[in-house]
Amino acid sequence: MVKNIFQYLLFFSVGLLSAQLTRGTIQSGPIDYIDQLPEIPLCAVPGLTDSFIQNHMEKMKNEYPEIYRRMQIPPARKKAAQIGDLEKFWVMVDDGSGGTKSEEIVAELLAKGDHTAIWADTAEISNSTNISAALATSYIKLLEQETPAGSRNPSKGIYDLELEYFGSPPNYDGDGIVDFLFADIYSGAGGYFYPLDQTNQTGSNRRDIVYLDTQASVSYAQGTLSHELQHVIHYNYDQNETVQFNEGLSELATIICGGEYISHAHYLNQADKIGWNWDSDAAHYAMASLFSVYFVEQLGDGAIKEFIKLNAGTNPLRGLQAFDQLLRNHNIGQTHTEWLVDWFTANYLDNKSMNSKYGYDLWLPMRARYTAKHLSGNVESTGNTVQDYGSNYITYESSADSMEITFSATSSGTPYIRSIEYNDSSAVVNTLSNGVKHLVYHYKLDYDNDGVHDSLKVRSALFIVVNQESFSLKYDYVSTGTDASGWTGFEEIAHDDGELDLFTTSDGGEFGFLGWGNNSIGWGWGVKFDPKMAINQLVEIKIVIGFDQEFSGSTTPATADKDFNIHVWEILDDDGNIRDVMTPLYWSTQRASLTGDWTIIDMTPYKDELSNLGPIVVGVVEDDTVGTYFGMDHHVNDENYTYAFNYNDGGTLDELSQFTIGGESLSGWNYLFRTSFYIADNTVPHLTAGFMQNPVFTDELNLFIIGNSMLGSDYMTVTTKNAGYEEILDTHIMAGNDSILVTDNYQIHASGALDINVKGTMRYGRTNMDTTFTYNVNYILARVGGDIASRDGNYHIYMPENSLVEDGYVIVGNDDNSPATAKMRTALVDQIHSIYTVGPVGRDLEKGAKISIDMGTLDPETISIGYWDGDVWRELHSTLSADGRRMEAIGTHLGHYTLIPRGSGSPLAISEEDILPTEYTLYQNYPNPFNPETMIHYDLPKGGHVSLVIYDILGRELMHLVNQYQPAGRYNVLWDGNNAKGISAVSGVYFFRISSNGFFQTRKMVLSR
Repeated sequence: MVKNIFQYLLFFSVGLLSAQLTRGTIQSGPIDYIDQLPEIPLCAVPGLTDSFIQNHMEKMKNEYPEIYRRMQIPPARKKAAQIGDLEKFWVMVDDGSGGTKSEEIVAELLAKGDHTAIWADTAEISNSTNISAALATSYIKLLEQETPAGSRNPSKGIYDLELEYFGSPPNYDGDGIVDFLFADIYSGAGGYFYPLDQTNQTGSNRRDIVYLDTQASVSYAQGTLSHELQHVIHYNYDQNETVQFNEGLSELATIICGGEYISHAHYLNQADKIGWNWDSDAAHYAMASLFSVYFVEQLGDGAIKEFIKLNAGTNPLRGLQAFDQLLRNHNIGQTHTEWLVDWFTANYLDNKSMNSKYGYDLWLPMRARYTAKHLSGNVESTGNTVQDYGSNYITYESSADSMEITFSATSSGTPYIRSIEYNDSSAVVNTLSNGVKHLVYHYKLDYDNDGVHDSLKVRSALFIVVNQESFSLKYDYVSTGTDASGWTGFEEIAHDDGELDLFTTSDGGEFGFLGWGNNSIGWGWGVKFDPKMAINQLVEIKIVIGFDQEFSGSTTPATADKDFNIHVWEILDDDGNIRDVMTPLYWSTQRASLTGDWTIIDMTPYKDELSNLGPIVVGVVEDDTVGTYFGMDHHVNDENYTYAFNYNDGGTLDELSQFTIGGESLSGWNYLFRTSFYIADNTVPHLTAGFMQNPVFTDELNLFIIGNSMLGSDYMTVTTKNAGYEEILDTHIMAGNDSILVTDNYQIHASGALDINVKGTMRYGRTNMDTTFTYNVNYILARVGGDIASRDGNYHIYMPENSLVEDGYVIVGNDDNSPATAKMRTALVDQIHSIYTVGPVGRDLEKGAKISIDMGTLDPETISIGYWDGDVWRELHSTLSADGRRMEAIGTHLGHYTLIPRGSGSPLAISEEDILPTEYTLYQNYPNPFNPETMIHYDLPKGGHVSLVIYDILGRELMHLVNQYQPAGRYNVLWDGNNAKGISAVSGVYFFRISSNGFFQTRKMVLSR
């Protein structure tokens, strides 16, 4: 059935950028993401500086003089306001031009407690979802009576908890009340405390007051109550606290009060890219929050008030200067630069059992994301950057045992390098010096006092690069070592070329992104991936993705959610039925716009569910009415890996190739999805080899190296030796089969031995292999004929004169394995002997060739020589050789021969002419020269007495090889290089002479010891 898709979007930038500017974070934790999280500051306090206030007032004076005049009038207020009272307040709102202005509103007192009061703009009460009389009452209860179960003391309200942990508010207006005003404040501000209100200056409301946005959710408003109250309290002790500590402690206040705080995943997911310098985004809020959580857990809850109240004489200490004083007060013996090293360590390890400084009591949604992960001990990495007061995390998942590593600063300033090295029983922490080689190697203590200090194998190592400067640093690192972890590879699977392609419709329209469009909840798309190796773990998903509101012409609000559900499916049958491999994951991003880059989704937290997978489909399913669109790529081979999910609510997968747009098929098109897997190959490696010989240019071969697991041209070196020529060959993986390595058009140089040596490992293996496959090569003149034997001496073929149509190379090897031999091996039900291959395979012989195979310990009464004709094994008429060691038969083709159980093959009809020669012939021995033995062949057209004698160069008889009656036929006799007494003949020239029925012929041969 052909299906039609109508939703697509134009996109004119077809090249993907190389930089990965956006990173998706998997949702987990207390409030992983606030769904309506603004793109700009959550709390406006960092921007409300003295210079901002001054510029704001100048703007009001110049652009809004009438309003400014009214702002100069002191506010009128009641001494003891009652619920239902109305009062006027100055708030900051949008000015319609992307800036702010002050506006006077009328607010109603909706609820009041002993220490707090809730006000709301009368124009917003009926329109907002986060403020009403009932909600105001619940806010007072939260502030003054009880907090959620996750707070430090649920029986206390926010106010009392902050009074206990942080201090007292200023009580500027003397009423003992902190007012919370709900209003439609300026865009991007979830709430704020305005220092101007603690003065009698123009525009001040002259009270202890906090502002909350009426556009936020109830849960967000609840968290903002505690966050902003901390700002009020902090101002009472330090009016100019640095933003990192002020915002960090406000987030800590929300945590202490059991509220919804910004997930630390915002920071941890990009910790290596975040410095101490402030940007008003979720990542920096999360960083400041986590820093505060860490120092309070390490120093105790009392450290909060202690820090806030630190003074130098009559002047407050603030920021890192105050923090250093706090550390001195607690006799820590560190400054903030040294403290950072432990904090960054805790962010990655989160393991207090290793060291109390290396973890948290608070649950973390994830560990800090690594900067680089290496599965090899041999690495050279240059041009790395670590941000101001920031960190990088470099992991070696392979065994780092005996690895040497050197870190070198390449800019002014030197980073601090800490290593954590894991052995079989513990973890060892070291400090590395800049530019000095560090050896990763552990010794056991001499517990039994026997003088022996055994080593402990280091399984993995983490290197934490810490910048203790207020500016960014650059560094390089180089390591040399082994590869010995559980994972032996990291594989990205891609069905695209990395560039977005434009689909052209029949009317000439073009687009690069495709999706279901808006209002398609529960529908989705997926792309199939096969990790191929049985031991694996899905660690990363990459997608080029866009949301409806990011495209021009969209009517979807820019603030709409950018999210979806991620599925990992197993296909159950050909009908597209599937099952979830793991619980679907909710994913969200707060990016500002479409970049065309890869969005990266870390799947490592779910390794227990995403390990040892077979073929899977990674799917994205709509969770709301906002359409999600995917970058498109046209596959060079027109292969389809992309599926539609739940089309017409069917709950199954349908191939994208079944769909059309504007009459044009989507066959061969795929979405830009990629997956990355850790791979381990525990296969005991085994290699075989084979060849395909050019039937015309017989000196040209295609060689095949076949493994029992995945191979890679970068992991193996193939070397050939032939007649003194040694070559390293270029190889590539065979299309459609990544267990076969191919080298094209190797050229034979001369007759003699051909060795193919293979060194290296499987693509994901650890075991080093060094295997040599041996062949014999002989250039045979058609008019003369000739013979060739296998390197093990067990197979021999003798071709009489004119049996070949033309001169050429003949090759023989045993147990050939190539794509063409798979059927042959399957058909050989009971393999009792090696299979010998003589090439060019399939070549017809004009005259029958004598085939001889050593039968070893097999019973000659139960075996025959078999020939593979391409479809079935043919059984040749076979006889026992005169010496009783070999089976002999006549073959009419070059190809595959072996010994088979008698009666197991189809009979092969051979003419009498092929079996019996028509004239007497003595052939040149083979090999020649030889050491220590050689074969002598001769033809008898009729029976008679045969004499075959060996003579030395002086004509003296050395050995009588044959002296008996023989019937007509083709014969070969082995001379072992000994005389009649069994003594080895010396090197030199020898002659062999045959006589039978009046026929005489002599040939020369050379023994070379």
